[in-house]
Amino acid sequence: MSLLPLNTLHLTDTSDRGESAWIMGIRDHGVNVRVFGRLDSPHVQRMRDAGIPVTDVRWEKRLDRDVLREIRRVCIEDGIDIIHSGNSRTTLH
Repeated sequence: MSLLPLNTLHLTDTSDRGESAWIMGIRDHGVNVRVFGRLDSPHVQRMRDAGIPVTDVRWEKRLDRDVLREIRRVCIEDGIDIIHSGNSRTTLH
C-alpha cells in the first residue's frame, strides 16, 4: 500500500459553499486536490484563493469532447487517482 497522498480531480459546474468547504477540508487532511470549475463562481474563486489549483472549465454542451480531452490530459500528467463529480453535467464527463 502506498503512503503517498491521493491525487484528486474535482469537477464542478458552479460549486456551492458546502462543496467548496469539503474540497478545502480534504486538502487540509493531506489529499492533493485539483479543481475544474467556473471561475465566475464565488466559491470556486474561494478555493483558488486558498491555493487550490483551479482550471476554468466551461461545459458548453451536455457532453463536451474538448473538456473530456482536458480531463484525460490532466489525469495522465498529474497522476490523478480519483475523479469526483458533483452533478449531472459534470458526471457525464
